[in-house]
Amino acid sequence: MSSTMASHSFLSDEATYSFDNEFLNESQLTAEEEERKLSWRLDPMESHSDWTIVVQHQGTETRETYHTHKNILAVGPCKSDYFASLFRSTHLAESQDNTSQIVLEEPAANAMPIMLDFIYDIPRHKLEICTRHVVALRYLSKYFGIRILYRKVMEFHKKDMTLDNISTYIQDAAVFHDDSILKLAATKCLDNLQQLADERLLEQMDPSFFLRILSNPEVDTCSVSCQMSTLLVKYCQIHKDELTKELFEALTDRKYIPQIDREAAVALLELEMAICGVESKESGPSSSCLQKRCIKVLALHWKDFAQHDKMPSSTLQKLPSTVLVELMEKTILVAKQNHCDLERSKLTDSMSLEEHVEELKRKKAEMEVTHKLELQHCRQEGCEKANHLRSLLAEKDRQLLEYRREWDKMIRVPPNYKGFSDTRQSTFHHQAANEPFDSASNRMGRFGRIRPTAMPRIGESSEDGFLVLDTNGGIPYKRWPVFYYKASNHD
Repeated sequence: MSSTMASHSFLSDEATYSFDNEFLNESQLTAEEEERKLSWRLDPMESHSDWTIVVQHQGTETRETYHTHKNILAVGPCKSDYFASLFRSTHLAESQDNTSQIVLEEPAANAMPIMLDFIYDIPRHKLEICTRHVVALRYLSKYFGIRILYRKVMEFHKKDMTLDNISTYIQDAAVFHDDSILKLAATKCLDNLQQLADERLLEQMDPSFFLRILSNPEVDTCSVSCQMSTLLVKYCQIHKDELTKELFEALTDRKYIPQIDREAAVALLELEMAICGVESKESGPSSSCLQKRCIKVLALHWKDFAQHDKMPSSTLQKLPSTVLVELMEKTILVAKQNHCDLERSKLTDSMSLEEHVEELKRKKAEMEVTHKLELQHCRQEGCEKANHLRSLLAEKDRQLLEYRREWDKMIRVPPNYKGFSDTRQSTFHHQAANEPFDSASNRMGRFGRIRPTAMPRIGESSEDGFLVLDTNGGIPYKRWPVFYYKASNHD
């Protein structure tokens, strides 16, 4: 009788569910179960929430509060390594009031509910994601250590990123300083170089990202240089007011634009004058690197520019005298060479077969002599370079030997070293797992069982030894090995 009364004392007036009702609709049962599913969105009293997350938007007073559950955050395939480590550290301030205070950038703070919905969606762990949340969720997955979330975000990203939405990725990646996303976005632009000339897309790119496209190691500079120069002209014309002299010089660097399209050469000269300014016509000792490349292509195609008036006099008048002189000299040399080629062609046409054969023999002999001289010069130059490289290698070997000797003087601090105040909390020993549990320190034996975060990649060093802890919000997350310097056996 007493047990019956006790069991009823825990039932509320609403708890009148009949387990023996044979006519209960199965779909209604499913809907009711779904409604009562554990969620951070429920009232904290109803869901028995035991951990609160307060998220503040960076640079504002806006805050959101999330009533969560330790076992959901720290256990299971979608657990958070951040919270799992936090819940094990009972000495931290957060453990006193069961509350985490976290400051996040605006996009990450807005994506926090999506991350929590993903963790709580057991067992499906369905991710509701769109383009504007990809970079933020990627950041949250790395910040809180949720590996499955990171993998699903990256799978979505690979399918989702296009030139239509790439500006969103670029802007969000800049907020979170996500260099990997910026690299992927630059590669996507290179893969779609023909469509990259869209003015709307170029308007949304800042100069640093456009420079990332030009300097991408995957780009074949020689084959796309002329195409890149045309694209560069269009970009600089759009962003002329925000480009500095240093940025313009970086974008037009010879490493990225070795060859310039003839149509782009005139525009680049005008842009250089507008952005970098032009000194007085008598001041500059020589033309700039960009001007030399433009002069070269203009001189080679002087006929086209002369016939169609593609080099306006206003542009020529603004150029320094050194540039004008060099352009004139190059143009005259090219025109002269063209004239010589034409005369030679006429002479060849009028020559007899025997004369033509003799001319070919003479040219062949001249070429053989020239090639022989060039080969001798190349051999001599190669020997000089080889000797120089040998001396450099010898010097490098000497430096490496010195580094090795210095490294041999670095001794690992042992785990039982008494020079520090509390070695139990910051040591590692590979046999610690076999030692008995120490209730006083809540550790396994005298030494810790967590290995160093990293060890030197050269030399032979034991992982056993004293560690210095790096903390994030009071939580140890990096453990660095400690060494001491022993200059000689007498020290």
